[in-house]
Amino acid sequence: MVKKFFSIIVLSALIGCQNSSEQVFINSINGQWDLKKIINFPIEVKDAQNPKNIIFVVRNNNDYPYSTIRFIVKLSTEEGDFKKIDTVNYILAQPNGKWIGSGFGETKETLFQYKLNYN
Repeated sequence: MVKKFFSIIVLSALIGCQNSSEQVFINSINGQWDLKKIINFPIEVKDAQNPKNIIFVVRNNNDYPYSTIRFIVKLSTEEGDFKKIDTVNYILAQPNGKWIGSGFGETKETLFQYKLNYN
């Protein structure tokens, strides 16, 4: 168990439509995440006719001891029908340990594109 997985983490799924409207879903884990605990971030898509962009936003700092993060993404219909499952790995730090992303001080925010124009 990691005592503090992130001191600050916001895992967001930004779902952008092709028009000017945009839905943003923010899920916080309050600075702690047990490695063996599954945390769900459900997203409800109200306008399924238009393609969406799914982007993960991760905020981390020096309390996170790894240079990568792994997400297991399960996409399903509203009825719970299985559609797709992916395991994605994202790099958070350069080989020298310097965090990738933007922000001041030790806290960095990084955007990871998962799916673009996804129906």
